[in-house]
Amino acid sequence: MSSKEVGSLLVWPALLIALLGFVAGGAWNRFKQGGQNDDAALVMYLVAFIILIVLWVLPRLSVRYEFRGGFISKVSRGGSVRWRENLSDVPRVVLCRDNFNTFITLRWPDRRRSFLVPDSLAEAIDKAQEAIDNATIAARGG
Repeated sequence: MSSKEVGSLLVWPALLIALLGFVAGGAWNRFKQGGQNDDAALVMYLVAFIILIVLWVLPRLSVRYEFRGGFISKVSRGGSVRWRENLSDVPRVVLCRDNFNTFITLRWPDRRRSFLVPDSLAEAIDKAQEAIDNATIAARGG
């Protein structure tokens, strides 16, 4: 992924973590100054939520996807293959974009795999799709 894509993946969780950390710090301060047990519970909930956000972001930064010989594999930074799928029998490929990221979902009748794609790959997919569409139109005589 490009640095822009990594940044977009990190910006919103980082802002949310900062905000939750600020609120948790305030609740902890109130508890230390003789506050209610509700303040301590709020701190615990917010810290748990921060941990969940971190656990959601880190795996997305520590994997890569490899296309080889008609297969796609999800590979960890350590090199272990987490999953591998044959691309020759994918009945449907869905490309989705939000404001910051592009996702591809590969759908089979019994399962699906979704992953974030770099902008460069998304652009290549768009160009390939446009070429296929143009070839289809030309073949139909239109």
